[in-house]
Amino acid sequence: MSLFDKATYVHVCAFYGIDYKTFSMPLHSHRRCEIMYVAQGQCRIDTADSSEIFHENEFIFLDENVQHSLNVKNGRCKIFNLEFECSRSATSLSITKLCQADETFRQFLTKPRPYVSGTDSSSLGSAMRDCVAELTQHGDTTYLFTLLFQRVLLELARCIQHNIPSKSMGYINCAESFIQAHFQEELRAEDIAKAAGIHPSYLQVLFHRHFGCGIMTHVNRHRLATARLLLQNTDRGIEAIAGEVGYNSRQHFGSAFKKAFHVSPQEYRKLYGVRL
Repeated sequence: MSLFDKATYVHVCAFYGIDYKTFSMPLHSHRRCEIMYVAQGQCRIDTADSSEIFHENEFIFLDENVQHSLNVKNGRCKIFNLEFECSRSATSLSITKLCQADETFRQFLTKPRPYVSGTDSSSLGSAMRDCVAELTQHGDTTYLFTLLFQRVLLELARCIQHNIPSKSMGYINCAESFIQAHFQEELRAEDIAKAAGIHPSYLQVLFHRHFGCGIMTHVNRHRLATARLLLQNTDRGIEAIAGEVGYNSRQHFGSAFKKAFHVSPQEYRKLYGVRL
């Protein structure tokens, strides 16, 4: 059940505080909501339609059933993680009561979204650390844990409220909207920058800073993420999918797909496709 269904209770299912050096997981989903907080270093978190580099003091909240993966390459990255289920079964953590007690949290729940990321503008990091420490030492049955987890949710809502897009983020958002609307067409970095209203070289800098890659690499990631969903959930031919996501040839599409996911489109469909 989604966190945005206010008449629910929360049960924590998993948690960790881990120092990663190198780590990679496949794109997956589960019925749990999840908060990942980068305490040190950097990592890449992918969803079905995006790929974003996260740095120290940045976080992502994922609602239930959102496909995602975590990747750390050649460097230290410390992450605090909390995974929790929302259900009608009563626990000490009532979303309804928290909404009644805090206006910021109530406002957060009025805008459902599959995931949201941002920078810690308050004390979310210390709240995550303290909550994970309490779970590690005493489990989820203590009154202190209830208070600490409520604090995590309140700090999360506060951070999201305060993460008002800067001018740079405005350019990125404009570019991203243009890409999502036109990725099936032949695109150039110059076209995307023009739509965003800035010089292409400056937009390249912003994309490298925010996504960890250049403009066209990001476009191709979006194309391939869309292709992966089509391979999983439709019976359309490979050539049709290639054209639908913006590739001019099946060969170019197949080569790009295998480079990204280490299997061909045909093999991917055999492994993960839903039988229709």
